[in-house]
Amino acid sequence: MPPHRSLINLKTFASVAASTGSSLETKYLPEFEAQLSKDFDLLRTHLLANSMETSERLAHTCVGLCEIMGADALSKELRRIEQGCRTDAPMSLYALTDNLHLTLRDTCSQMQMILNHMDS
Repeated sequence: MPPHRSLINLKTFASVAASTGSSLETKYLPEFEAQLSKDFDLLRTHLLANSMETSERLAHTCVGLCEIMGADALSKELRRIEQGCRTDAPMSLYALTDNLHLTLRDTCSQMQMILNHMDS
């Protein structure tokens, strides 16, 4: 069940939708979800290995991808992890990754609902 709160920046996402057309639904949204899913797993692996510089860079890359797509909730969570890589214990940051996959799934679900609404 999709969340009731908005996880995305509607203005940004609408701009992406307008510039990519039908490719957003058929190509870019599935690629966005697949890439972030892989990156989240990799981020968890790097945090477990106490590889903070690599974790920070990966989180930063994910933030950028999320901001391009308008995935504000994910961007906010990832920015917290990115910034924490300089100051926090790896395991406290690892705990912050627990819900990333769920938030990604819900974000993509909201994006798909918006695309469906735009088509009708």
